[in-house]
Amino acid sequence: MEELEKIKHLDVTKINDRGYYFDMDNGNMFMLNDEQLQFAREFFGRPDLAPKRIQHTNTQKPKKKMKLDREGSNRNANRSIVLPNLLVRALLVAGVVVYVGVGFVQMNIQAAPKDMGDDISSSEVTIADSNQSSQQEIAIDEWEKLLEIPSIRNLPWLGVKSIVPEQHPIGSPYRNIEIGETIEKPEKEKTDDSKKEDYRTTFIRHMCDVFQVNFDVLYPQLVACTDNFTNSEYLNGRIANVTCKGRDVQADNEEALLIYFIRCAKQQPEKLGFDDTIHIKNEYDSGTDYAAMISYYSSIFKTDRCLAYAITQTETGWGSELFMNANNPAGLRADGNWWHFDTKEEGFIELVLELQKYALKGVTTIEGIGSSHAPVSDGNAGWVSTVTSIYDSVSAQQEEVFGDSPSEDTITYWDTGEAYVSADTNTPRVR
Repeated sequence: MEELEKIKHLDVTKINDRGYYFDMDNGNMFMLNDEQLQFAREFFGRPDLAPKRIQHTNTQKPKKKMKLDREGSNRNANRSIVLPNLLVRALLVAGVVVYVGVGFVQMNIQAAPKDMGDDISSSEVTIADSNQSSQQEIAIDEWEKLLEIPSIRNLPWLGVKSIVPEQHPIGSPYRNIEIGETIEKPEKEKTDDSKKEDYRTTFIRHMCDVFQVNFDVLYPQLVACTDNFTNSEYLNGRIANVTCKGRDVQADNEEALLIYFIRCAKQQPEKLGFDDTIHIKNEYDSGTDYAAMISYYSSIFKTDRCLAYAITQTETGWGSELFMNANNPAGLRADGNWWHFDTKEEGFIELVLELQKYALKGVTTIEGIGSSHAPVSDGNAGWVSTVTSIYDSVSAQQEEVFGDSPSEDTITYWDTGEAYVSADTNTPRVR
């Protein structure tokens, strides 16, 4: 009775002369069985409804094309009919959202008893074999044929009912297709380019927090000056007007280039066209895994993490007032004063960039760095020996200190006096 109640809500004008209901606006298509059709005739007062539907009698024999179940005198079977490709193409091109399974329309009808026939011709519908695996093979074959048509292959997802046609065992109850029965559109797998874009944006947001720079102000300008990260200068590791410690930057990787830009935007905003709105103060906290921070930023700028660790241990011991209150890990100075950083990470980045600066100048020994960074004349008589001792100890147990073993790219040449020289420029470059 519930199925018959649904008939009351149908638009009777959309029942064709063979008893099929086609609601193109709502994507609802099915065939009324004899009981539903008779109910519709009585309810709507339309005895002439579906005049071409044959009134079956028990004396008629089924046509061979129907392949009806011959077991049992009155056994009903569900059958799946597949609209021909021509009609499916017309429907899809028209933009009609229909209930489909892998691109073709599946409609469940109630087959007539074994001694009944029908006048539905094979040119109008194809009767699928009752074997379930055979039905699925036909469905997949039909879908593959449709995909060969460019206009159909390129159609967007419109809300298909199922990827594989729903199977109804022989003898199962008649089931109407429910209006609006759709599945949620699956998320498309990200391409390598989209994954890269997501990572880049996330990285920029993080570094803006590290430097306490306004992402909403910085990002549009960064996109504009790099042609959305595509111009040749950017792809070759440079951004116009971006400098670091008195030199134009030449980055070996994108992360380093982005950090250079964000650092320059904070320290010299006017060079990049920013004003005071570039600066922010939020609640970002770098955490306390200092060894991991040193290792991470050393890997980006290709410097020796063991030396950065040893200098920090020597200068502030991870707990001095300068380190805890000014986030300065290594006695770094700006204009002769102690440098105050907004976050611990910003302090470690500046330390790594100091080591990079020395490397680019060809200063590659602990003694050479000490003579400039911590001269004996300033009361640093034991600086070189202390840093060297800690450096040797950390180098021997990097897995315990940093949580991993040194990779092939890890730099450990500081105590050898040998600097890496770029083959293309013949100038000292960090690896």
